[in-house]
Amino acid sequence: MGLTENLKNENADLWNKILNHKFILEMGEATLPLEKFTYYLSQDSYYLDGLLKTFAYASAKAPTRDLTKFFAELIVETVKGEIAMQDKIRSIVEVKPKPVNNVCKDYVEYLLKVGVEDGFYEIVSSTLPCMWTYQLIGEKLKKSKGVKHKVYGIWIKEYSSKGYRKLVDKMRRIVDEAEEKLSQETLNIIRKHFKVCSEYELKFWDMAYNPL
Repeated sequence: MGLTENLKNENADLWNKILNHKFILEMGEATLPLEKFTYYLSQDSYYLDGLLKTFAYASAKAPTRDLTKFFAELIVETVKGEIAMQDKIRSIVEVKPKPVNNVCKDYVEYLLKVGVEDGFYEIVSSTLPCMWTYQLIGEKLKKSKGVKHKVYGIWIKEYSSKGYRKLVDKMRRIVDEAEEKLSQETLNIIRKHFKVCSEYELKFWDMAYNPL
């Protein structure tokens, strides 16, 4: 069992709450009120801008040219994939700009602080909970009623796609293959970031029910 699977297991309770969150279940049943989804999307747009910057830090701090290249490409793939998907949804429904929720703001600030202050593998571990849980949510919902929804289906198909799975698998391999090279101090920091960002992911889904 690799490091990333261990990290996931160490946070099993958190991840179970994420994968079975009311927001996710309602989206799968196509009963999620659209205003809750559009509020979420307004916040996720802000988050993705922060994620792109965090990937840029990872690219700059990568220990090899191949990893620098991967994270540079990941920035492009995020723009072509997730951000383009959000733009497509905006062409169907109105997504009004909303003030940035404190949870979203704190999450992005945390990622950028890791990007500035920590090393490459710590940065990867902080971004992995978002990407990996979204991939698992996409796979969970790919045969749900939500796939046929004019909006939710677009979102589900993006995160259940083979292309997105490939990116997540690559990020997991990067961390797994480096485990034996990392000091105990770095591994402890990785565990901390993975847990904190998993906690933020759970809070992120809560936001639609508790907008600030």
